[in-house]
Amino acid sequence: MPFVKLDCKILDKSIWRESPEVCKVWITLLAMADSDGLVEAAIPGIADRARVSIKSVEMALRKFQAPDKYSSNPENDGKRISRVQEGFQILNYGIYREKDYTAVVRQRRHREKVSHRDTVTAYASASESEIENKIERLKRESGVLQEKFNSAWMEGLPLYKLKYQNIDLDFQFENIIDWVKREHGKAKKSATGNLNLFFQRWLNRERPRFNKSTTHERIRPNTEAAPASKEERVEFLRSRLADNEQRLARLGQDKEGRRLAAQVEGAIKNIKDQLASLQAEGGGS
Repeated sequence: MPFVKLDCKILDKSIWRESPEVCKVWITLLAMADSDGLVEAAIPGIADRARVSIKSVEMALRKFQAPDKYSSNPENDGKRISRVQEGFQILNYGIYREKDYTAVVRQRRHREKVSHRDTVTAYASASESEIENKIERLKRESGVLQEKFNSAWMEGLPLYKLKYQNIDLDFQFENIIDWVKREHGKAKKSATGNLNLFFQRWLNRERPRFNKSTTHERIRPNTEAAPASKEERVEFLRSRLADNEQRLARLGQDKEGRRLAAQVEGAIKNIKDQLASLQAEGGGS
């Protein structure tokens, strides 16, 4: 059912000092207006809706179109409406429409506030050992989840190598595991379905978007089109080789950095093998 937002401060406005019929016509205009504040109606139609005489509507409209020195809004000299071709335009209608007075929104904000307060209270009341146990449990679950993704990936890897020859699969899998670590809930839900389909959708660029930074440099997926000629392929591989060597130099020496470095070194070896193969065929010097 359509409704109109009525500013509670109307009781403090100068219009509320007008006669009951003028106030009634004003409320009627608000109820008849569309989302842009346009009232598409003639004076007799407004009179029928307001259940007042045509003379009363004409008097009210004259007041609404006249300047009001007591208006709280200095725009338009306090005028409330203007005559347009389609009917009457309520001025400043958009300002009041954008204000949020809905009970639904207030209730939602209240629930969020209460929920946040309860969460903070729960963590504050939990003992240190309980928090540590929860963290350890989440770590164990994350490890099991990563192992499940790894196992499914290894099963489908021969297919992916055939189907996605121009994609660096090692780097893509690192991105997947990184996503699993950050989005534990979503990854857990994905693991209940067909992971082979999940991997193929990921490789087809239908993967979830990243929204947070990680400790190490994010590995960018290869989105370049496959070169057509051997010469272009050689230049393409040389460019990827230089890029990977730069990434390798930037990786840290901690456990995570060493693990990523091993993957990068494997990718570098794979690129060098492809270059050697192309050069042997006369594709480049």
